[in-house]
Amino acid sequence: MHESVALEGRTEHLRETMYNYSYTSIADYFEKFNRYTSLAAIESFRPGERSSFLKAVATLPLTFIQFYFLKGFLWDGSAGFTWSLFSSLYPAVKQFKLAEFHRAYAQQQRAESLLGTTAASPSGARKKEPIAWPRPDPLLADDLVGAPRSIEEHARRR
Repeated sequence: MHESVALEGRTEHLRETMYNYSYTSIADYFEKFNRYTSLAAIESFRPGERSSFLKAVATLPLTFIQFYFLKGFLWDGSAGFTWSLFSSLYPAVKQFKLAEFHRAYAQQQRAESLLGTTAASPSGARKKEPIAWPRPDPLLADDLVGAPRSIEEHARRR
């Protein structure tokens, strides 16, 4: 998920400060933010586990305090405040997306269990065959992260 540099050969320390401008605008930041929080939530997803709303809410102010005060972004003026605020949203949004994935997974499991069960039969009566309901499309990671699909692709899947 994180980009990295692979080097061969000798490395040295830079004599001057190197600035890394990862984002060209706030819109660019939130485009990556949305993609990375979705990927992080998918990576954290474990079927059967529950996500915590309290954890999502509590991480926001704690992360802001960590960045703004403890890491010293306070001294960077409005840019430091903005960066601290945006950075504090990341773990909270990831937790909210994780909760959303858990709800979608649970809904899919309930639907599959309903489709796979037989009608209740009175004792001694022969069990009926399961009703041949059409199975829903599987819930894919693309569906969870809201990956755009073309109208043609959507029609082909139906």
